[in-house]
Amino acid sequence: MMRTGRRDPGTSRLADFGELPRQKQFLVGVCMTLCPVALFPQGIVPGVFKVTGMDSRAWFLALYLPPWTQWPVIAVMVALGVALGVAGLRLMQQDRRPGQDAAEEAAGS
Repeated sequence: MMRTGRRDPGTSRLADFGELPRQKQFLVGVCMTLCPVALFPQGIVPGVFKVTGMDSRAWFLALYLPPWTQWPVIAVMVALGVALGVAGLRLMQQDRRPGQDAAEEAAGS
């Protein structure tokens, strides 16, 4: 299929980052920066270390805590990472103007 240079109106439901107000740009930036930090190195990787029995603590917060608190902290970090990612995406979805979809469809026809 050849590209015509027109954007398919149904391809993106998110607002462009550059079009967001400054405050939302800051919030989306913080959410999307902290999401992978909380999810992967503070949640998933320490969980894998605990399951496999690795004894390396490195910079994983949960592994420095008493053993009875490690799994709850890992679960909270995974939940926090997912929540930050969802919040960042929702902030970008909320900024879509109601008339934007109609304007894109009219331009595409």
